[in-house]
Amino acid sequence: MLEADGSLLLEAVDLTRLRACEYSVRRRVDVLLGRASATSPCGPVDPLAAARDPFDEQTEHRVLALIADGAGPTGRPLRVLDLHGPAHAGQPGGPSDRSSDSPGSGSSTNPDVVRGAELRSGRWSARADLLLPEPADPTTFAVVQVRGTARRADATTALLQGALFAGLADELADAGTAPWWAGGRRPGPRLHLVEPTSAVRVHDRAVFTALVRHQQQRLIAVVDDQRASAPVSWTDADVPRCLWCNDCRRAETEHRDVQLVAGMRSTVRTALLTAGHRTVDELAASDGPVPDVPPATLDPLRAQARLQLTAGIPPRPDAPLRYEIADPTALDALPGADRGDLFFDFESDPMYVEDGWPDQGLDYLFGLLGHDLPVPADHDGSDDSDDNSDDDRDGGAAHLALWSRDRAEERAALQSFLDLVDERRRRWPGLHIYHYASYETDTLRRLTRRHRLGEDRLAALLRDGVFVDLYRTVRRALRISESSYSLKRLEPLHLGPATRSGPVTTAAGSVLRFHQQRAARAAGDAAAADGMLAELGTYNADDCRSTRALRDWLLARRGAQPDPAPRELPGDRTEPRPVDPEPDRAVAALDRFAGTGPPLRRSADQEAALVLADLARPRSPRALRGAPATAWVAGPDPAPGAGTLLDAALVGVDADWARPAGGGPVRRLLRWRLPGRSGTDTPDATGTSSDGSNDGSNDGGPDTGTTGRHPGPVVHCLYDPPRPVPGGTPAPLGRVLDGGDGDALVLVVAETLPSGVDPYEDLPDRLAVGRAPRSPAMTAVRALATTVADALPDLPASAATALLRRAGSVAPGLDPERVLDRLTGSDRSFLAVPTRPSLPNLPTVASLVAVLRAAVERSWRVGVSWDGPRRRELADGLAEAGLAVTLNPAQVPVAGLTAGLVVADSRCLTDPGRAPGECFDLLVVVDADRLPLGDAVAAARTTRRLLLLGDPSRALAGPAPARPHPADRSVMSWVLRPHPPTDVHALLAPPGPPPRAVVAAPLARPPGLTVVARSVRHDGCGAVSEPEAAAVVAEVAALLDPAGPAPVPDVLVATPFHQQATLLRRRLADAGRSGVEVVTTDRLTDRQAGTVVLSLAASRFSMTPRGAAVLCSPGRWSSALDAARRSLVVVHGSLLFDECPDDPRTAAEVGAVLHLLGPDLPDSAG
Repeated sequence: MLEADGSLLLEAVDLTRLRACEYSVRRRVDVLLGRASATSPCGPVDPLAAARDPFDEQTEHRVLALIADGAGPTGRPLRVLDLHGPAHAGQPGGPSDRSSDSPGSGSSTNPDVVRGAELRSGRWSARADLLLPEPADPTTFAVVQVRGTARRADATTALLQGALFAGLADELADAGTAPWWAGGRRPGPRLHLVEPTSAVRVHDRAVFTALVRHQQQRLIAVVDDQRASAPVSWTDADVPRCLWCNDCRRAETEHRDVQLVAGMRSTVRTALLTAGHRTVDELAASDGPVPDVPPATLDPLRAQARLQLTAGIPPRPDAPLRYEIADPTALDALPGADRGDLFFDFESDPMYVEDGWPDQGLDYLFGLLGHDLPVPADHDGSDDSDDNSDDDRDGGAAHLALWSRDRAEERAALQSFLDLVDERRRRWPGLHIYHYASYETDTLRRLTRRHRLGEDRLAALLRDGVFVDLYRTVRRALRISESSYSLKRLEPLHLGPATRSGPVTTAAGSVLRFHQQRAARAAGDAAAADGMLAELGTYNADDCRSTRALRDWLLARRGAQPDPAPRELPGDRTEPRPVDPEPDRAVAALDRFAGTGPPLRRSADQEAALVLADLARPRSPRALRGAPATAWVAGPDPAPGAGTLLDAALVGVDADWARPAGGGPVRRLLRWRLPGRSGTDTPDATGTSSDGSNDGSNDGGPDTGTTGRHPGPVVHCLYDPPRPVPGGTPAPLGRVLDGGDGDALVLVVAETLPSGVDPYEDLPDRLAVGRAPRSPAMTAVRALATTVADALPDLPASAATALLRRAGSVAPGLDPERVLDRLTGSDRSFLAVPTRPSLPNLPTVASLVAVLRAAVERSWRVGVSWDGPRRRELADGLAEAGLAVTLNPAQVPVAGLTAGLVVADSRCLTDPGRAPGECFDLLVVVDADRLPLGDAVAAARTTRRLLLLGDPSRALAGPAPARPHPADRSVMSWVLRPHPPTDVHALLAPPGPPPRAVVAAPLARPPGLTVVARSVRHDGCGAVSEPEAAAVVAEVAALLDPAGPAPVPDVLVATPFHQQATLLRRRLADAGRSGVEVVTTDRLTDRQAGTVVLSLAASRFSMTPRGAAVLCSPGRWSSALDAARRSLVVVHGSLLFDECPDDPRTAAEVGAVLHLLGPDLPDSAG
């Protein structure tokens, strides 16, 4: 936001500021108008912002180098105009003047490539990093964004910037005032995002244009309102705020806001403000209950506020750090000291990239402090002898630094760490590894996944309670007179008044220093680089020593030092089932064949071998603990194994301890995130339907937690010592209420308070779930793994191996003649055909029947796999078409099936006992967007040819899996979305088919369908909205008016949430419309009605556990569009689309909904 000629010029970054914090935007307006002073930068806090700029420059120069060395689509060298360079500063068309319509001196005429172009039109300014020629259309240029793509939120800003730039370019072209360098070209239909890893992600411009237009209108309304109003005040309750940006933090301190109290959550703050407790002083002086805040939450916050007041708000520099023991049992739960104990700390560079690796980050230093540690034989050469020798400060302990300069050394360091711990455990069985906060264990989990090394060994360490998080002990045992409980803030207690010194004293400083040493080494100054590494080693050693001193100080605060009994997890006494050693041999052979090199440099055969190994790896309950949870673990079965740890991270608390309105035990709702999930395409680890959604309103019995194919399982909420429940009390139980939509990586778990236990503030560390997976499909995959391993280095030809290699093809549509021709020529391969999601779609059904009829006429044995609820109707329809059909046989009659049709569910076709190998000439998978890859591989062994049908909007929904081996994706997702291109040459190459190339495309509106948006004013609604219920009743009444044409069966009401569905049924019944069916959106598949009325319920995305990921799920919207024959009426809150998600894919999906609902949606709020 800039001041220009008395007006405010708005930029794309202002859209980002608005979605982050409206209070900050309003305050910036006041600063620019001279009504407030800017004492610190406005907006969010990013301590690493300066470190990201060089990475942006490097990425941009890689693309420019490609352009300089290569050629354009015509074969001639590309002409480049650099408006970012100093040669154009102050020239027409240069950075300080973008309004010219003629080239400046020294400029290229009609350039092919433009760097640093900036446009201004009206109140808006936008910049594009690069404009490249569109290979498919010479009259257009591609907008390429390179800068600010390292973080998800920054990548979304870059895409908004690109869409805004493209929109301004179109406006200027329409007005005949386009800049001279455009050369008559317009922006193309796609936005290109080049990530620091060189991955090129292609986004549909239309969806981001719709998102930008909506956000533009909102920003203009906020700016204009602020200009016409008094300066914004922190006490303006109606102004949304984030509570963590510079502006909010400054205002919190100035107003002594209760947010300054350590442990304060935004929901609790809102309740306190409503009760009149706005400041730390008021909270400290208060007593009595506060509505919606249980005493177990309120009392510790009051005590914390009183203690913080002793140091002052903000704390006085000379104020001593005070503490009090809040819970002595937490100290008693600490293990006693052992000579083998280790004190552990990582140093990491989150911006590191390496060719061939799809993810960022390098954990370059494993730091360990302990007795009898070895000095590394292969030293890095830096002078850090103090870090690897005994030190009197440490009582004879040594600091061991395991350094990594690249991913290969990182893998070696991980191996050394695991070997060292195993050897020390043999020598000192009672050792523990102490760390502060969860970063160390989270990073180890990530590293074992990245390198496919030591997952089971780490799981054993976690299971045995070897890691001790002192942060959890401190947060439960102590209260201090600070708002921060970081290790460095605690050091006055356990290290005394001495403070750290040296060039590196903070985590952000360590990242910057690591970048500086890499630059020095690249410049040939090895001595300077080694000196900087020594500084980083000293900083890490200080953290390890501080961790040890804290442990000793905590032990000294308790009267005795009992060594508690080993902690047991649910199912610890369950012996693992015997495992066939043959698959172990096969898995090892597959792993060796695949190698340990960069994932993106593997051949198709190596990638197939890795994925097959991942699918076939034995997963007994004991081996699964701590291992990543994949859909294959849940696979075709309701739940994974007993005691199986899900690789889930706690995101937040959706609702604090309370008794449900309908009765039952006290519980709270916790939100967890699962990494590496593709979402709608597979059943998730909870066993939930891939499209299930449940807000917990129907939680009355053991099997009513979720909807879909399987009920939500019981989970165990596990706590590291000290546990918040008394010894001997079983781990608190929970139930998964919401198992995730296709785009979500989130579980919502209702944790039940154990009987006789008071509510506690502690949050669980991990989740463990119920039973062992069923084996038939796994048996088939393990048999395939053995067959493939025996044939290495070649992969045997089969439909299953073709699927693993992605060696099939994708057809644009279900044209019977073309499909049969391609299938005939694709023996032992597959063909994928994107289709509409619902089988009642008449063109899909007619085409499918034609394909099946032609296949049977060729005397092919044909199987049809479909897990949908209307499988029998499909079989009956095929029989009516004159085809002989067998439905769900107990066993496929191989000998008798010379030709004909078998229609069955995936469990039948993945079971070797029911469907033997190559018993079909053609297998058609109708719901390939939902079938997990593991099941698809198990089913593919039954056929010579595989035809996959599925909705691409479901298959491509959600972020790409974070795991290197995407075995938890649906088969359609696996086929349609391989790794993105990592060669920037893709920018100059023609784009692939849209399903493969574009991250998120606009939602396809069927011909003749009318989409109507009804905006309803409400705020504060989550999974249930009375105002929307009233609007839906009115809409239904209008549709079913006696003078109207619609009969009751021709109207269908849908909503994502069960609570809203219950309310809608009640309100419709009250209005005499009980005959109108109300379903949740996951039940829309295979249903149709003349008019579908969709109620989104939530006032804002942030007021529901999964927000935009479920409300804008492409799969759900595709189902709704397919279910409506004439019209789709969307009832939504007027504030709903004001929030813009940080994740680029989710933001694109919000834009796709806005694009569907129309450009005048913002004006409909009323």
